[in-house]
Amino acid sequence: MATLINKFTVVGDVETFRKALAHVSEYMQAQPGFISHELYQSLSKPEIFVETATWDHADSHKKAVSSDEFRTRVKGLAGLAKPDADLYRSVDDH
Repeated sequence: MATLINKFTVVGDVETFRKALAHVSEYMQAQPGFISHELYQSLSKPEIFVETATWDHADSHKKAVSSDEFRTRVKGLAGLAKPDADLYRSVDDH
C-alpha cells in the first residue's frame, strides 16, 4: 500500500481551490488501485490543506498521475495553491 500526502498552501481563493481539487479527486477516485481520500484544513491557518489518498500500490498512483486526463485536470489548480506532495509507506501502525 502507498499513501499520498500532499500539503497545499492556498494562495488563491479557497473555494475555487476546493472546487478545482474536487475535479482532480473525482478523476483519481475512478482509477484502478485507488482506495480512499481525505482532505483536512488547518484550524489555525485556514489557507493550509493536507490531502491524503491511499492506493493499493505506488505504481497505481504513478500510472494515474501520468495520464493526459490527470494533467488536464490538475491545470485547474495552477496559481491557486503551492503543493508539496510525496508517496509514503506505513512503518508503524499503533
